Amino acid sequence: MRTKHALGTLPRIGAPDREGEVVEAFSRKPARLAVLTGLALVAAMLPAATAGSTPPVPAQEAPEVEPCGEGDASGATDVGVTDTSITIATIQDVGGDLRPGIREDNLKAMQAFVRYCNRQGGINGRELELNEYDSALLDALPAFEQACAEDNFAIVGEGVIFDDAGVEPIDECGIPTVPAFSTTAARQLSELTFPPSPNPPDRIATGRFEWLKQEFPGVEERAAMLCPSTTTTQYSCDRQVFAAEQAGYEFVYQGETEINVANWGPFVDQLRQNDVTYLGMVADETNWAGLQRELQAQGLDIPVVDSGGGIYSEEYLEQSGPAAEDTLVSLAVTPLEEVNRVPELKRYTRWVKRVGGEPTALGISGWSAGLLFATAVQSLGSDVTRAGLVTALQEIHEWDGNGLQALADPGGKQPSGCFVQLQVKDGEFERIFPRRGFECRPDDIADVPEEFQS
Repeated sequence: MRTKHALGTLPRIGAPDREGEVVEAFSRKPARLAVLTGLALVAAMLPAATAGSTPPVPAQEAPEVEPCGEGDASGATDVGVTDTSITIATIQDVGGDLRPGIREDNLKAMQAFVRYCNRQGGINGRELELNEYDSALLDALPAFEQACAEDNFAIVGEGVIFDDAGVEPIDECGIPTVPAFSTTAARQLSELTFPPSPNPPDRIATGRFEWLKQEFPGVEERAAMLCPSTTTTQYSCDRQVFAAEQAGYEFVYQGETEINVANWGPFVDQLRQNDVTYLGMVADETNWAGLQRELQAQGLDIPVVDSGGGIYSEEYLEQSGPAAEDTLVSLAVTPLEEVNRVPELKRYTRWVKRVGGEPTALGISGWSAGLLFATAVQSLGSDVTRAGLVTALQEIHEWDGNGLQALADPGGKQPSGCFVQLQVKDGEFERIFPRRGFECRPDDIADVPEEFQS
């Protein structure tokens, strides 16, 4: 299913726009216990940094980009490109009975970016037209096939959990992709895929786990990981376990869950019996909130519960309630609470609300993907071709989306080793480390053995 606009995880084992208005970030009121994980992105959860913490390593800034604007580009130069427009596809897990709306924030981010970019004049004068395809979590293959079959120049801002379904269609039709994130090794290895924050299968950052050991002595002694029984989530969990083990973590329990867990009691029993000091999980907001509520109900206090950007949302705070207090959340994007410090973040927040969405960490990644795509296209002038887009993307080695995210190398597809830690305090997400910017540990990146690469 798709609509067209010409707009102005589950558990197992620039510059301000012309309005210049102030935008407030979201906050809520939950309260006590830690959590962990999100989607297929690595996560981290920890209490506030102490006075003796390692000083932050300032992240280098990438050149500022402003790719949307008027121009005189012309010519029908490739599939989906005319004198006046460039048609792009976007694919998200929105519909379906299993978990409807799970990645609607990425869809809203793309709708917002297209509307914003067209308001500025398009890219070199060509307006963007957006075709939307619903992968519905378990129906990704037909969505990719349809995006290939229709006149789309590229796929941009994609938010698909089981994104390996797109490998064969993408390779066959030769369509470049700039996803918000990539979850599987097969897609990460695709020569046509360029996420703004690469997560290559052969390398992984371990600095976050090292920092946890510094802040919480003994956290590594009895670790646990929960993960759903799907190929994608197992891949993500296995990589997180490997990264933690490189930092000296000893895993005493790895639990396999369903995608939607109705009863968290048996898992909490196992966590108690194994006297767990560290808990990680790959899951969405609903599963995280359910686990945390059960942890609180049974009075089990785990020293460190480690979560990623997948739960960084108002929905999570609402579902968790008091059980969210002290939860630690690791991000590779600038926290939404700092919206008035980063003009591009303010811009994203304003425009996503205009299309009926709410700002989220993964939505920021979607906007960054749109910005990365537009920057590469702008550099091509009139001669916009798929081959030219791939070459332009390969040449972008310093990218932070105008301060939206940690500095990354999308062209070289290398992990950055940078993160920022938040903690839920009085129902709000609060930065705890580093004091500003991102903690970057380029030396704490491990080579991943083949058994953890697929």
